[in-house]
Formats: sequence, structure tokens, C-alpha cells
Amino acid sequence: MALLELDRTGEAGAILRKIEDMVRQRKRIIVGDETLFLEQANTRDLERPTIKCIGSILAPVRREVAFGERLQALALQE
Repeated sequence: MALLELDRTGEAGAILRKIEDMVRQRKRIIVGDETLFLEQANTRDLERPTIKCIGSILAPVRREVAFGERLQALALQE
């Protein structure tokens, strides 16, 4: 999130793409920790297709219902 707050969108976009690679490869991550970063990037119109992909992969495998709802909202965005 610090990258977004510092308006370093290029680096934040690279992080989003790394997260996408990790979730596509089904690497072990703690689902939920990335949610706020995804939401903040989404509000800045940064890499929306990537955010949508990440949300759609992670929403069904989250432990906390609240994270699932937030990730699902990102996955269903237009």
C-alpha cells in the first residue's frame, strides 16, 4: 500500500502482476492479506483486469467470509 500512497503506480502494478502469478500457480499465501492493497489499487484504476483475476481466484478459497465478500466484489467489477 505504501507504493500506492507514494503514487508509485508502476511498481504497484508490478506487485499486482506478481500476486496474480502466485495465485495462478496456486502458491501458498494467506488469503485476505492482499485485499486492502487490491481495493486501493482498484480505486486508482490500476490493473483492473489483474485485480479482477486475483479476486476471482481467491474469493472461493478464503477463510474469512468478509474477505470473500470483498474479493468477490473485486472479481465482479465491470
